[in-house]
Amino acid sequence: MFTGMPTQPSVSTLDAFWPSLQVLIGDIKPAAKTLSNFYSLISHFGFTPELFSLLTGKINQGSEIYPLRPEFVESLVYMYRATGDQMWRNMGKQVLDAIEISTRTPCGYATVSNVVTHQLEDKMESFFSLRNYKVPVPSLQ
Repeated sequence: MFTGMPTQPSVSTLDAFWPSLQVLIGDIKPAAKTLSNFYSLISHFGFTPELFSLLTGKINQGSEIYPLRPEFVESLVYMYRATGDQMWRNMGKQVLDAIEISTRTPCGYATVSNVVTHQLEDKMESFFSLRNYKVPVPSLQ
């Protein structure tokens, strides 16, 4: 804290909002790199863990959960709208398809309690439906 040196170099699912801000100010290339890095986590685990250590290259203990956060999908929508590049649209569709296939239950969608095992939890956050499906889907279809 007093030296300015990083103490916990990690990435959080909430950090996925950053590329949308980069797009809004016109920093398309850095946003593309950030989105690609997040997508590599999704490609590896199927979902983004809540906290991933950049030092160890592993999920931080106790952070295996994916509570269906919308920030990555929202950032993909911003990038697609800014560039018109189908790649971003396809990524968004893949993420939404994975959510549909892996977390859909008879009563809604379940939080992924462990992104390694894809074990589900009997819980759906209130932000999920509004932010993952209401806004992005028309742009990704």
